[in-house]
Amino acid sequence: MPHNRRMRGLGRGLGAIFLSAVLVFASSAEAKQSGFGSGGFAHGSSRNALTIVGSSFAVARLRLDGTRSPAFGRDGIARASFPGFPSATSLDALVRRDGRIVVSGYVTEKCEGPRGHQCGRHLALARFTASGRLDRKFGRDGTVVFDDRAAMGAHVAELPGGRLAVAGKTRSGLPLLVRLGPDGFLERPRAEKVLHALPGAGRLRSGRAEGVAHLPDGREIVSLYGSGPQGRVNGLVAFTPGGRVDANGFGDAGFLTELPAGVVFDPYGFDFAVLPDGGLLLAATTRERPTKPVLVRLLADGHLDQVFGSGGVSVGPSIDIRSNVDLALQSDGKAVVAAATYDGSALARFDSGGATDTTFGSGGATAPMESWGYRVSLAVLPDGAVALADNDRQLSGLLVSLYAPDGTRIFLARL
Repeated sequence: MPHNRRMRGLGRGLGAIFLSAVLVFASSAEAKQSGFGSGGFAHGSSRNALTIVGSSFAVARLRLDGTRSPAFGRDGIARASFPGFPSATSLDALVRRDGRIVVSGYVTEKCEGPRGHQCGRHLALARFTASGRLDRKFGRDGTVVFDDRAAMGAHVAELPGGRLAVAGKTRSGLPLLVRLGPDGFLERPRAEKVLHALPGAGRLRSGRAEGVAHLPDGREIVSLYGSGPQGRVNGLVAFTPGGRVDANGFGDAGFLTELPAGVVFDPYGFDFAVLPDGGLLLAATTRERPTKPVLVRLLADGHLDQVFGSGGVSVGPSIDIRSNVDLALQSDGKAVVAAATYDGSALARFDSGGATDTTFGSGGATAPMESWGYRVSLAVLPDGAVALADNDRQLSGLLVSLYAPDGTRIFLARL
């Protein structure tokens, strides 16, 4: 998740643009071959079009009528390859302000180990131009593979000056934050930060950084999970501009791992967004079923913003969340949460004060999209419309839906 992990125009007159109720892009076999057995929206994808990253460093661009853009890559899909590595897996993507697309994930080494042995992984990145060609000014001819301890890039974010921050994990399985220059190579000094311990969890045995976002004051907030002697722990950690944990200015010694009673960091994936005032909006879930989406608003120091919702917390409609939640902010101050539910995938919307927006969908939530409810992502449009993506329930591929500002579905497409 961000994911952040995920705040992301397509333009006006969507009702007139999307005339078809269902658009089918590919069969199940085509979805596997094209690299879209899973995936989701690239952050920033709603600036000009819907940009979707697949599972094998494939990126799709959808036009305003819901079809693939023939001017992007080949037939609307761009791809990156990594010669010498038998497999490449992409986990996140970012559409930069200049239109270039950065994809993060990992590549796997060739090996012949015993059964159950995992071959070595290396954090890998690729960058495409706005037209879907590999950007030769990035890394080595458009791609970067790390030879050191970085093993996976789960989320990528843009920093000032075209720099990048990548959240992931090390080869030894610990949460990792990497800072890169505009060319894709490590910044020096303090380019890599590994988290070895968390309050309440002690020294970590394993974990992964899931999302990263840049604050106006130069700090970075990272979402993560870890496992230690006390079990699994989820939360947020703040880093100073110099790369140190912000022990005096955020949460408990730089970490936030506890939420108000009855609210939890969703163990399958939570999300957060940076607000214009430097505060944070966190998408979490209720502890008890039926599980509901929850928004938690934090001040820049990690404490609850008491003027939001009820003491900083707002509980949304009952949609019984099965897996992760994703979050996006609208330009009018409203927030949209996507949730993978037991019935599919659904959206819920909150107003700027934290109340459920009952004008959206039915009582604040859309009817479930007929998807697997596995790993949702969303993108918001300037006019308040929202796009939702999740795995297809019956076929190998992605389902993509667009919803009008009132929560009415405009189209359903398959990649």
